[in-house]
Amino acid sequence: MAAAEQQFPPQKQEEQPGKQHLMDPIPQALHPDYRQANKLR
Repeated sequence: MAAAEQQFPPQKQEEQPGKQHLMDPIPQALHPDYRQANKLR
């Protein structure tokens, strides 16, 4: 261990990250060509 531990300033964040309405291009939640495997039948 180090003799003197380094102290960091407290973290702060004004708002949560990831505003989807600001993203360009808009993310796709589901791919339109996706076909499920039907393994749960």
